[in-house]
Amino acid sequence: MFALPSHHLVFLLFVGAGYALATVGMKLVATSGALPSPFGLCLIVAGLLAAITFEIILMRQAPVGQLYLIVIAVETAIVLSFTCLIGEEITPRLALGMGFIFIGLATVAH
Repeated sequence: MFALPSHHLVFLLFVGAGYALATVGMKLVATSGALPSPFGLCLIVAGLLAAITFEIILMRQAPVGQLYLIVIAVETAIVLSFTCLIGEEITPRLALGMGFIFIGLATVAH
């Protein structure tokens, strides 16, 4: 696996958090009725801008394939945490899919 400086691990969290924030915004827009939620739209834009900015920084240091797998794993963990917070069900099928993501991460890490 590639070696990132330790401060770039924080950037990975920011990328995952940015995508997760955009996902929260999309959920707000999707459930806001006829007119999209302005707050939800702001979350989408802010989340995507943060994710893109930090992901570009990371792409200077890491192979794209491995980077994306890590970002997907981080984003998955954050989004599923949000899913639990808002009371949506995590089905066995969803948990299995999440497990495959983390198995893939472990596979490329060793």
